[in-house]
Amino acid sequence: MSRDAVEQLARRSYDWRKRLHDDQSYWLTGQRAADVLGVNRARLNQLADRGFVPYVTHDDGTRLYRREQLEVVANARQARWR
Repeated sequence: MSRDAVEQLARRSYDWRKRLHDDQSYWLTGQRAADVLGVNRARLNQLADRGFVPYVTHDDGTRLYRREQLEVVANARQARWR
C-alpha cells in the first residue's frame, strides 16, 4: 500500500484515543501537537488553517497531525530564532 492509501485508511479507522499518551505515535492531536511546536491550541489552529502546519481530518472531525512533520516545523522555528 502507498503512504496515501494508508493515510486514507487511518482517516476512517485509526483509534487516536488509544494513542493520546503514546510518545511514539505517528499521529498527534490538538494539545500534543501544540506542545511539540511550543504554541497554544489557538495558535496551532491558526497555523493549520493557513496551511503552515499540515494535518488530515479524521472521519470524526478530529485533526490529526503527523509527529514527524511537526518536529521538522519545530526544529525550523528554533533554528530561525538562534
